[in-house]
Amino acid sequence: MNNIYLRRKKKIIIQRKNNQLEDVYISTFLKNVENLGYTFSAEIIEILRTYSVDEIEEFYREIIGNLKQLLGDHVNFKPMYPNFPRQVMEAKESELYLNAWLHYFGDWLGIRILPQYLKEPRPTLLSLFCIHIF
Repeated sequence: MNNIYLRRKKKIIIQRKNNQLEDVYISTFLKNVENLGYTFSAEIIEILRTYSVDEIEEFYREIIGNLKQLLGDHVNFKPMYPNFPRQVMEAKESELYLNAWLHYFGDWLGIRILPQYLKEPRPTLLSLFCIHIF
C-alpha cells in the first residue's frame, strides 16, 4: 500500500506504536533515506520514535526497497557519459562523433558499445523530497 502512495503522492501510511526508540536509529534511518534524495516530515519522525528496533527495521526494509525501485535502482543503467554534462561540453567533436558512430554500429550488430570513462564522484544533494503522512 505504501508503495502506491509513495509513488503517486510522496506520502506514506504510518501508525504510532507503543515504544521508545533511541535517536541514533532515527538519524541513521534519515541519513540512509537522504542518500536516496528523500527525507521525512517532522510528523513521521515523531511517529517513528514510537517504534521498537524490530518495527523500525521492518519499516526501513519496506521504505528503502520502495524508494530504490521508485528511483530505478532495479534497472542496470550505464550512461555513455557518466560525468554529463561537463564531460560532453569538454569533449572534442571528433570524440563525440566516434562514440556515437560506434554506439549505433553496436546497436545494428545487437551489442552495446560504450566508451570507457571513469565516473567522478558527484556532490551531495542540496534539496530533498520530503515524505509526508497520508
